[in-house]
Amino acid sequence: MPARTVTRTVPYPPERLFDLVADVEHYPLFVPNWAAARIIRHIPGGYQTDQIVRFGPLREEFVTETHLEKPHAITVTAVKGPFDHLQILWSFTAVPDGACHIALTVDVELRSRALQVASRIMAGDSAERMVHAFEERARHVYGPPDTAAAAAARAADAGHVDPGA
Repeated sequence: MPARTVTRTVPYPPERLFDLVADVEHYPLFVPNWAAARIIRHIPGGYQTDQIVRFGPLREEFVTETHLEKPHAITVTAVKGPFDHLQILWSFTAVPDGACHIALTVDVELRSRALQVASRIMAGDSAERMVHAFEERARHVYGPPDTAAAAAARAADAGHVDPGA
């Protein structure tokens, strides 16, 4: 499956969005299809996480390693699970008036052809839904955005066309 990139400008500072994405143990509360996530080991610059996702009747458990470069980037790679390859890259770039341009790139290849077909059918546009889930989580955790930051986010997205979308 080709890598998928979703970008968005959101009316919160990079540090706040970074903290939401780094808080993997709360994903089951708001990220679609996430059933469980727990940090199993801290490593220099990050952590390893045991996670479970569900797509319809399919349930997959996997272990990832997350590297944190606060507040600019988070890189997640598979250590164990149903993947030939899994890399997730989040980047956070400050824009004027306290907003943040985020980019999420998901590059995944499952081992089983049956899982590949099923995940394409059931996951749909999961990267887009994931970014939306974090936007909603930011509103829930941090409250309504500052008006200047919201205007900056709208202006930044109006002038940006995402070729990966």
